[in-house]
Amino acid sequence: MEAALTEGGYGAEAFTFSFEPAKFPFCRFGAETQEIPRSDEDEGGVTLNEVEELGNVDQGFRHFSNRLCRITDSTNKSLVLYNALGQTQLVALYPQGSDAARQATLNMNFYSWLPGRNSRKQPVTLSIVGSNLFLSCALVDEEPKLRLEEVSGKLTSLQGALVRFIFFMASGPVFTFESATCPMWFLSTSQNENMPMTVSSSGDQTSIQNFKVIPL
Repeated sequence: MEAALTEGGYGAEAFTFSFEPAKFPFCRFGAETQEIPRSDEDEGGVTLNEVEELGNVDQGFRHFSNRLCRITDSTNKSLVLYNALGQTQLVALYPQGSDAARQATLNMNFYSWLPGRNSRKQPVTLSIVGSNLFLSCALVDEEPKLRLEEVSGKLTSLQGALVRFIFFMASGPVFTFESATCPMWFLSTSQNENMPMTVSSSGDQTSIQNFKVIPL
């Protein structure tokens, strides 16, 4: 599935953002405060009026930095990209042999919030290096579902339906990734090996929702 991309037209003052790497002990992202230049209509994008047609614009995000990393769950299972029966999935396993070389490298993209919104959680998108696949979460038949979507272009501004690509990263001893479109649903892996990454609800004791982020 190919995602439609949008670009917003907001002033630089709206996107001044201070990121504190100290909050994320596993990562040294080195992001600094950045200002996004104003653009009434970025090249290759759409106008704000067109963005509004995609859905609720109360939540919106603007890209400011990125970092390559690998992610393991709290039991040290790694993520490996598999294609089975025409469906591509991220599978969590303890890599051995050829699987060790196939561990997925992720591009973690950092976003600032639109004006008037603030949170201690860091909005990010996660894409698979070497592909055009991004993780997304949205309701499918009234149930939150994690997908890998093909995206052509850059996810620079995310509003409306495109917020499905955003996950809120929060740190403690480890990291959690909460879906922006499905609150209280988190990226998760199974207790069992060789199972695909999915999303599970807060308090689900059968899934692993804690991860380590290893910067590259």
